[in-house]
Amino acid sequence: MIRVIGTGIQGYLHEKMTGKNLFDLLPPEHVMAYSHYYKNLRELPCAGSTERPLRGKNGTVFLACTVHLPLTDEAGNVRYYLGMTQASPIPKHFTDYRSVGITAANNLSISYSDIGAGIPEEETYYITRAAI
Repeated sequence: MIRVIGTGIQGYLHEKMTGKNLFDLLPPEHVMAYSHYYKNLRELPCAGSTERPLRGKNGTVFLACTVHLPLTDEAGNVRYYLGMTQASPIPKHFTDYRSVGITAANNLSISYSDIGAGIPEEETYYITRAAI
């Protein structure tokens, strides 16, 4: 569940996201990749980043680049993730990215960063498809 989301990314989406389940918002083609991604962040633990184009409710297309850091409880178990997202408008000349819908799976890039326990063997993951 998204506990709190900043006003910047919420402004791009033109939709309140606090309290929503991230997996309910993902395109079906991204669910397995994100499940695996969060499993890796939790089990190693490691940091990770995702990059994908999104379209907000008002039609604005932007590139969302998010870094996730695992947060542990007193016992050392990952309980939460701190995500920091940078949203940038996608220039009009990138028409293949601009045609993406918020529920369409087109492009997803996942990578990991070592914060002391290593990184998964599959260091980088990409989904790239023509716009739907």
